[in-house]
Amino acid sequence: MNKKVYIQTFGCQMNDHDSMAMMNRLQEIGFEETNRPEEASLIIVNTCSVREKAYQKAKSAIGALRKFKDKKNPPIVVVAGCVAKQEGGKWFDLYPHVDVVMGTDAVTRVDEIVEKVRKGSGKIIDIDFDYDDFSDFPSFIPENNAATATVVITKGCNCNCTFCIVPLLRGPERCRPPHEIIENVKSLAKRGVKEVILLGQSVNSWKYEGMSFAKLLEEISAIDGIKRIRYTSPSPAEVTEELAGVHGRIPSLCEHIHLPVQSGSNKILKKMGRKYTREKYIEVISMLKDACPSMVFSTDIIVGFPGETESDFEQTLNLVREVRFDTMFSFKYSPRPGTPAYSFEDDVSPEVKQERLEKLHRLSEEITMANWNEDSGKEVEVLVEKEGKIKGQLSGRTKKNRIVNFSCDESLKLAPGDIAMVKIEEILPHSLRGKAVKIINS
Repeated sequence: MNKKVYIQTFGCQMNDHDSMAMMNRLQEIGFEETNRPEEASLIIVNTCSVREKAYQKAKSAIGALRKFKDKKNPPIVVVAGCVAKQEGGKWFDLYPHVDVVMGTDAVTRVDEIVEKVRKGSGKIIDIDFDYDDFSDFPSFIPENNAATATVVITKGCNCNCTFCIVPLLRGPERCRPPHEIIENVKSLAKRGVKEVILLGQSVNSWKYEGMSFAKLLEEISAIDGIKRIRYTSPSPAEVTEELAGVHGRIPSLCEHIHLPVQSGSNKILKKMGRKYTREKYIEVISMLKDACPSMVFSTDIIVGFPGETESDFEQTLNLVREVRFDTMFSFKYSPRPGTPAYSFEDDVSPEVKQERLEKLHRLSEEITMANWNEDSGKEVEVLVEKEGKIKGQLSGRTKKNRIVNFSCDESLKLAPGDIAMVKIEEILPHSLRGKAVKIINS
């Protein structure tokens, strides 16, 4: 029996991280990654349930795997992640070809689970939370030439927003001990990683035995080899003066924060269970920009939440105009079973939701292009991440998280992990284009 594994991932960066952690554990027991499901002996679908669209995509992907079970040596089929936790054993009834259902906390046990099935254990379900083991956080070893890597510092969430299924599917917040985080980052730095992205559902609520999130950032910034630090996604309600202050003192902290606002209406924010007001959010933005004037922000916004009127939506548009987000992820509200908002009357029609979404997109694109035009003709610092889609190009990001695709002379000998100054020659809707002028690794 071949030992090839195919993993399909839906959802957020946390799911991406979990998939990479599973791949590492499976490689340790002899599995080899493949991007062709038809040749795999193990297929894992890592699912997302935050929005209806992602949920339906995952169901469709799992159903499509039925055809592989007709093979002479059929693959083991695993449903992992949030939808696995949400539906549990129902997956075996919906799709008899599924062999394993494993929740978000089973990531670190995937190797043991797969080996049991390979030895004939039959179907397995593992969807319990590790309430008593907060230290068993999934981690992964990136490829040797990786420029950037993610590090999970919290699991679960205590925010309990009325629209969000995460606390139900990932459990209460659990904070990883600081010594584990530091050792994880040090090991990444030794492998050549230049940028770490700290992950958590409400990442800046991390604290451990009196140690604050801001202090953790300071300790990570002192690690040799780490040139950039990002974190996502923070809660606006947990942004403190101490946290804002470190953005003014630590050069390796990037000049970009993804700060989800969800709505510009206080009425809707309260109904969503968000623990801040519109005024508090603006205050947080001002506090961060006072500490780091070059800071830019991205955000998440939900349109068509139950009870959202035209006036509420206009307040959201006005907030977007005031903050001038560099980029935005906006979505139509979709009721999620198990959330408090599921009982709310979904009184905004699909047509109105779509109209508001399109209007928000147009405004966002207009602001993004205006913001990015500030880089036109300038030299900006870019961390090289990978080869570009066009032959001869490289791709990376600025400290403001703007994607840059650029050419360079062979004499520069740039590679992933290098930091270069790139002159921006063209502004595109989703990226910048330019040419490298010099390397500045030191």
